[in-house]
Amino acid sequence: MWLVRPWLGGVAMVALVVIWLGALAWSVQLRRSGMYDGLGEAAATVRLNGIALWCYLQSAEQWRERVRELRASGAPAEQSLAARSALANRLRAAWLVAAGDEQHALALEYLRRAVRAAPERVDLRCLLIRARADAAEDVDPKMEFLRLAYRHDAACALWMLGEIFWQDGQPEAAEAYLRRAVARKPELAGAHLLLAEIERADGNRKAALA
Repeated sequence: MWLVRPWLGGVAMVALVVIWLGALAWSVQLRRSGMYDGLGEAAATVRLNGIALWCYLQSAEQWRERVRELRASGAPAEQSLAARSALANRLRAAWLVAAGDEQHALALEYLRRAVRAAPERVDLRCLLIRARADAAEDVDPKMEFLRLAYRHDAACALWMLGEIFWQDGQPEAAEAYLRRAVARKPELAGAHLLLAEIERADGNRKAALA
Protein backbone atom coordinates (compact mmCIF):
# COMPACT_ATOMS: atom_id res chain seq x y z
CA MET A 1 0.00 0.00 0.00
CA TRP A 2 2.80 2.36 0.89
CA LEU A 3 4.34 1.93 -2.58
CA VAL A 4 1.04 2.61 -4.38
CA ARG A 5 0.39 6.00 -2.81
CA PRO A 6 3.25 7.92 -4.50
CA TRP A 7 2.14 6.49 -7.86
CA LEU A 8 -1.43 7.65 -7.27
CA GLY A 9 -0.14 11.03 -6.20
CA GLY A 10 1.88 11.35 -9.40
CA VAL A 11 -1.15 10.46 -11.55
CA ALA A 12 -3.24 12.99 -9.67
CA MET A 13 -0.62 15.70 -10.22
CA VAL A 14 -0.47 14.95 -13.95
CA ALA A 15 -4.26 15.04 -14.18
CA LEU A 16 -4.36 18.40 -12.39
CA VAL A 17 -1.73 19.84 -14.73
CA VAL A 18 -3.68 18.63 -17.80
CA ILE A 19 -6.90 20.16 -16.45
CA TRP A 20 -5.13 23.43 -15.65
CA LEU A 21 -3.58 23.62 -19.14
CA GLY A 22 -6.96 22.93 -20.73
CA ALA A 23 -8.61 25.66 -18.67
CA LEU A 24 -5.81 28.08 -19.54
CA ALA A 25 -6.11 27.33 -23.26
CA TRP A 26 -9.88 27.85 -23.09
CA SER A 27 -9.51 31.16 -21.25
CA VAL A 28 -6.97 32.36 -23.84
CA GLN A 29 -9.37 31.38 -26.61
CA LEU A 30 -12.19 33.30 -24.94
CA ARG A 31 -9.99 36.36 -24.45
CA ARG A 32 -9.01 36.26 -28.11
CA SER A 33 -12.66 36.06 -29.14
CA GLY A 34 -13.48 38.96 -26.82
CA MET A 35 -10.62 40.98 -28.32
CA TYR A 36 -12.00 40.45 -31.82
CA ASP A 37 -15.49 41.40 -30.61
CA GLY A 38 -14.22 44.65 -29.09
CA LEU A 39 -12.25 45.56 -32.19
CA GLY A 40 -15.24 44.74 -34.36
CA GLU A 41 -17.54 47.00 -32.36
CA ALA A 42 -15.00 49.84 -32.45
CA ALA A 43 -14.47 49.47 -36.20
CA ALA A 44 -18.22 49.35 -36.87
CA THR A 45 -18.71 52.52 -34.82
CA VAL A 46 -16.34 54.49 -37.06
CA ARG A 47 -17.70 52.83 -40.24
CA LEU A 48 -14.64 50.71 -40.94
CA ASN A 49 -16.95 47.96 -42.11
CA GLY A 50 -14.32 45.77 -43.75
CA ILE A 51 -12.29 45.60 -40.54
CA ALA A 52 -15.41 45.10 -38.42
CA LEU A 53 -16.55 42.23 -40.62
CA TRP A 54 -13.13 40.56 -40.46
CA CYS A 55 -13.06 40.85 -36.66
CA TYR A 56 -16.52 39.31 -36.21
CA LEU A 57 -15.65 36.46 -38.54
CA GLN A 58 -12.43 35.81 -36.62
CA SER A 59 -14.40 35.73 -33.38
CA ALA A 60 -16.91 33.38 -34.99
CA GLU A 61 -14.07 31.05 -35.98
CA GLN A 62 -12.89 30.90 -32.36
CA TRP A 63 -16.37 29.83 -31.27
CA ARG A 64 -16.69 27.37 -34.16
CA GLU A 65 -13.54 25.67 -32.96
CA ARG A 66 -14.95 25.54 -29.43
CA VAL A 67 -18.14 23.93 -30.76
CA ARG A 68 -16.04 21.24 -32.48
CA GLU A 69 -14.12 20.60 -29.26
CA LEU A 70 -17.30 20.23 -27.24
CA ARG A 71 -18.81 17.90 -29.82
CA ALA A 72 -15.69 15.73 -29.87
CA SER A 73 -15.55 15.50 -26.07
CA GLY A 74 -19.23 14.61 -25.70
CA ALA A 75 -19.89 17.68 -23.54
CA PRO A 76 -23.37 18.29 -22.05
CA ALA A 77 -25.99 19.70 -24.41
CA GLU A 78 -26.22 22.96 -22.45
CA GLN A 79 -22.54 23.73 -23.03
CA SER A 80 -22.84 22.96 -26.72
CA LEU A 81 -25.93 25.15 -27.05
CA ALA A 82 -24.21 28.06 -25.31
CA ALA A 83 -21.19 27.81 -27.62
CA ARG A 84 -23.34 27.47 -30.74
CA SER A 85 -25.40 30.44 -29.65
CA ALA A 86 -22.23 32.50 -29.16
CA LEU A 87 -21.09 31.50 -32.66
CA ALA A 88 -24.49 32.50 -34.06
CA ASN A 89 -24.27 35.90 -32.34
CA ARG A 90 -20.96 36.65 -34.08
CA LEU A 91 -22.42 35.64 -37.45
CA ARG A 92 -25.44 37.85 -36.76
CA ALA A 93 -23.06 40.74 -36.08
CA ALA A 94 -21.34 40.00 -39.41
CA TRP A 95 -24.76 40.03 -41.07
CA LEU A 96 -25.54 43.47 -39.66
CA VAL A 97 -22.21 44.90 -40.85
CA ALA A 98 -22.51 43.40 -44.34
CA ALA A 99 -26.13 44.56 -44.66
CA GLY A 100 -25.16 48.08 -43.57
CA ASP A 101 -22.46 48.00 -46.25
CA GLU A 102 -25.13 46.96 -48.80
CA GLN A 103 -23.50 43.57 -49.40
CA HIS A 104 -26.92 41.99 -49.34
CA ALA A 105 -26.15 38.53 -50.74
CA LEU A 106 -23.18 38.13 -48.38
CA ALA A 107 -25.20 39.43 -45.44
CA LEU A 108 -27.96 36.90 -46.12
CA GLU A 109 -25.42 34.08 -46.23
CA TYR A 110 -24.03 35.06 -42.81
CA LEU A 111 -27.56 35.05 -41.40
CA ARG A 112 -28.20 31.59 -42.88
CA ARG A 113 -25.00 30.37 -41.20
CA ALA A 114 -26.16 31.83 -37.89
CA VAL A 115 -29.44 29.90 -38.13
CA ARG A 116 -27.59 26.70 -39.04
CA ALA A 117 -25.29 27.20 -36.04
CA ALA A 118 -28.17 27.57 -33.59
CA PRO A 119 -31.46 26.38 -35.14
CA GLU A 120 -33.05 26.53 -31.68
CA ARG A 121 -32.80 30.34 -31.80
CA VAL A 122 -36.24 31.42 -33.00
CA ASP A 123 -35.15 35.08 -33.00
CA LEU A 124 -32.59 34.28 -35.70
CA ARG A 125 -35.16 32.37 -37.72
CA CYS A 126 -37.46 35.41 -37.59
CA LEU A 127 -34.65 37.62 -38.87
CA LEU A 128 -33.91 35.20 -41.70
CA ILE A 129 -37.54 35.06 -42.84
CA ARG A 130 -37.72 38.84 -43.00
CA ALA A 131 -34.32 39.13 -44.71
CA ARG A 132 -35.33 36.57 -47.33
CA ALA A 133 -38.58 38.45 -47.99
CA ASP A 134 -36.65 41.73 -48.31
CA ALA A 135 -34.33 40.00 -50.78
CA ALA A 136 -37.39 38.99 -52.86
CA GLU A 137 -36.71 35.28 -52.38
CA ASP A 138 -39.50 32.77 -52.92
CA VAL A 139 -40.84 32.79 -49.37
CA ASP A 140 -44.28 33.39 -47.85
CA PRO A 141 -43.46 35.41 -44.72
CA LYS A 142 -46.99 35.26 -43.34
CA MET A 143 -47.07 31.45 -43.44
CA GLU A 144 -43.52 31.16 -42.09
CA PHE A 145 -44.27 33.48 -39.17
CA LEU A 146 -47.56 31.69 -38.49
CA ARG A 147 -45.65 28.40 -38.17
CA LEU A 148 -43.18 29.92 -35.71
CA ALA A 149 -45.98 31.59 -33.75
CA TYR A 150 -48.03 28.43 -33.33
CA ARG A 151 -45.12 26.05 -32.76
CA HIS A 152 -43.10 28.23 -30.41
CA ASP A 153 -45.36 31.14 -29.39
CA ALA A 154 -42.38 33.27 -30.44
CA ALA A 155 -42.62 36.97 -29.65
CA CYS A 156 -40.69 37.97 -32.76
CA ALA A 157 -43.04 35.99 -35.02
CA LEU A 158 -46.10 37.44 -33.28
CA TRP A 159 -44.73 40.95 -33.77
CA MET A 160 -44.05 40.34 -37.47
CA LEU A 161 -47.56 38.94 -37.92
CA GLY A 162 -48.92 42.08 -36.30
CA GLU A 163 -47.07 44.16 -38.88
CA ILE A 164 -48.25 41.99 -41.76
CA PHE A 165 -51.91 42.06 -40.73
CA TRP A 166 -51.71 45.83 -40.14
CA GLN A 167 -50.31 46.34 -43.64
CA ASP A 168 -53.05 44.06 -45.00
CA GLY A 169 -55.71 46.32 -43.48
CA GLN A 170 -56.74 43.94 -40.68
CA PRO A 171 -56.19 46.03 -37.53
CA GLU A 172 -58.07 43.69 -35.18
CA ALA A 173 -55.93 40.70 -36.08
CA ALA A 174 -52.83 42.90 -35.97
CA GLU A 175 -53.67 44.15 -32.48
CA ALA A 176 -54.29 40.61 -31.19
CA TYR A 177 -50.89 39.40 -32.38
CA LEU A 178 -49.10 42.50 -31.12
CA ARG A 179 -50.65 42.28 -27.65
CA ARG A 180 -49.59 38.65 -27.45
CA ALA A 181 -46.09 39.64 -28.57
CA VAL A 182 -45.62 42.27 -25.85
CA ALA A 183 -47.13 39.93 -23.26
CA ARG A 184 -44.44 37.39 -24.20
CA LYS A 185 -41.65 39.98 -24.45
CA PRO A 186 -42.46 43.40 -22.94
CA GLU A 187 -39.22 45.01 -24.20
CA LEU A 188 -40.33 44.80 -27.87
CA ALA A 189 -40.41 48.54 -28.51
CA GLY A 190 -41.42 48.16 -32.15
CA ALA A 191 -44.51 46.16 -31.20
CA HIS A 192 -45.51 48.80 -28.63
CA LEU A 193 -45.10 51.56 -31.21
CA LEU A 194 -47.26 49.75 -33.74
CA LEU A 195 -49.91 49.19 -31.07
CA ALA A 196 -49.82 52.93 -30.42
CA GLU A 197 -50.28 53.57 -34.15
CA ILE A 198 -53.31 51.26 -34.20
CA GLU A 199 -54.83 53.04 -31.19
CA ARG A 200 -54.18 56.45 -32.78
CA ALA A 201 -55.78 55.36 -36.07
CA ASP A 202 -58.81 54.21 -34.08
CA GLY A 203 -59.08 57.64 -32.44
CA ASN A 204 -57.85 56.49 -29.01
CA ARG A 205 -55.21 59.18 -28.52
CA LYS A 206 -54.93 58.63 -24.76
CA ALA A 207 -54.36 54.91 -25.20
CA ALA A 208 -51.84 55.59 -27.96
CA LEU A 209 -49.84 57.95 -25.73
CA ALA A 210 -49.93 55.45 -22.89
